[in-house]
Amino acid sequence: ASHYQHLCAMRHRHGAEEGPAGRLLLTSPSRLLGKRWPLKGAVLVTLALCLLNNNTATRVHRHVQKLLDAFAGSSRGCDAPLRRGSNVAVLLYGQARTLNVTHCSIARNVLAPLLAEKHKVRIFVQGEADEDSWQYSAFLAEVSELGIDHTLVLETRPAAPPRCVAALHARYEQRASKIVARGAIYAAERLSHLSYRESVNGLRKKFQREQGVRFDAAVMIRPDVEYASPLPPLCGGEKEDNVVHAPAWSSFGGVNDRFLVSGAGRALDHYMGLYSGLCRDGMVTKLPWRWSGKGLNSERIYGWWMKQRESTTTDTDQAGSGGGGGGGEGRFRVSTWMLRDFVFYRTRRNVPLDDERSPDAEFGRGVAGKGWHRRRNPSPTPWANVLDRFNTCVPLLRK
Repeated sequence: ASHYQHLCAMRHRHGAEEGPAGRLLLTSPSRLLGKRWPLKGAVLVTLALCLLNNNTATRVHRHVQKLLDAFAGSSRGCDAPLRRGSNVAVLLYGQARTLNVTHCSIARNVLAPLLAEKHKVRIFVQGEADEDSWQYSAFLAEVSELGIDHTLVLETRPAAPPRCVAALHARYEQRASKIVARGAIYAAERLSHLSYRESVNGLRKKFQREQGVRFDAAVMIRPDVEYASPLPPLCGGEKEDNVVHAPAWSSFGGVNDRFLVSGAGRALDHYMGLYSGLCRDGMVTKLPWRWSGKGLNSERIYGWWMKQRESTTTDTDQAGSGGGGGGGEGRFRVSTWMLRDFVFYRTRRNVPLDDERSPDAEFGRGVAGKGWHRRRNPSPTPWANVLDRFNTCVPLLRK
């Protein structure tokens, strides 16, 4: 769909970004119509909009906006908002990395909105025991003053079975090897991340079982990103058991896998159980091959995974085991409506956020990528405001 979005911009040239026509054309079809509409239909609508003059597009824009408002309702596309005072699990995993300087945005834009809804929040951390892991303890000590309890487990980096690593490496895009140390295999590192995700969900389920506390929702976050704006109200209702919410932007042909909101049920377990699905259930050998020969990325793998049946791995509710859920029908829905303009930026150690070496600096300024990979930043928060808050965050203290 992004290919046709680019073609439309080329078709209208100077006039595409002005007026309602420009706003429609610069909106991806999946955001306009939702993931449940066929992609071909979305493409045809986008091409049709390319042929409209600006006056006609004004009328179309009004009708589309009414349709979107009717679809979204007061709960932003949810069947119902999550009731106030619910139990919410926040899941953190892997290396702490730059949590030292991103913790302010986590507290301000993730935790504060949850507390404002009177939710009872508990943070679970399955972290890597390295030279940066002290940041987890320092961060949790800070948020404990807000009345937030936590569970922290640190471990050495888990190693995936060699056969699983080899099978994923053969199917993964080879350019990913450029971002790991010489001699390392990106697939191995990626699988260790997936193992951490499954383990931190296991911590949540173990706590739930032992303490008799049922979580109503879960938020999976990364410690190394700067969150630009407050987390929107979460969704509730029975259908949330079958849905996960991911950002619409930077999906790269699949699902943006850097942030997740979900009901604490089957869909969450399936999403977090990708490691077991690939390496224990042998699904890594069933990953599709890309016809272009470029290889898969993490986003495409998650897009494929959420269409598969639930993992058959036995779920014992223990940390690090069986996050898949146990033999149901599967084929879960990924919704991007709630998080359509919830944006965050990856950070790097000792690299300013607006530096050219920072991976999302170009995206933060408004538009990133070229040609088919062009991405527009939907964040309502100005880049200058993000930089100001990032630069004025007081680093955590090591005790």
